[in-house]
Amino acid sequence: MDQDLAGRGRMPASVEPSRTLVLYGDFSCPMCYLASQRVDALTNAGVAVQWRAVEHRPDLAVGGLRHDVNTLPAAERALGNARALLRPGGQLPAAVRALVPKTEAAVSAYAEACGAQVRDEIRRLLFSAYWEDGVDIGNPVVLHTLLASAFMRGKATSDPIRQFGYAVAVTGGPITSQAW
Repeated sequence: MDQDLAGRGRMPASVEPSRTLVLYGDFSCPMCYLASQRVDALTNAGVAVQWRAVEHRPDLAVGGLRHDVNTLPAAERALGNARALLRPGGQLPAAVRALVPKTEAAVSAYAEACGAQVRDEIRRLLFSAYWEDGVDIGNPVVLHTLLASAFMRGKATSDPIRQFGYAVAVTGGPITSQAW
């Protein structure tokens, strides 16, 4: 959607208010980071949007992937392609992140965020932590530190999430069966 239309609160005629736009994205993908930023603009314009987190690279080792001479050029191209689509107010880092995290834990945290009714806040925190601060969002301990207060403000029914902000198991999976 055109940022100007979103900013003025008007929807294009082709967007029906009774429908929900569903977007799938991985927290380590630069295009998905841009899409997440645009989700907020769409939502502010009255468009119903549902974000669904996916793990784009489930084959990665638990510790993620550190770029080398073989992987860095493709990552730089992907970031450059995303940068070409930036709009005023959008943001991307100047350089590729050194680590591509295994995003299973981040996806699990987002699944728990849906049940705790803090999905948009958690989505924004995960993207900004990785893309702006270079945080390893594949590490469950790091995620607890990053997300605990948001989860504790939410409406989780699970005691570990509601009382302590533990939304991701040490194995990287979600805590509740609902999030699974």
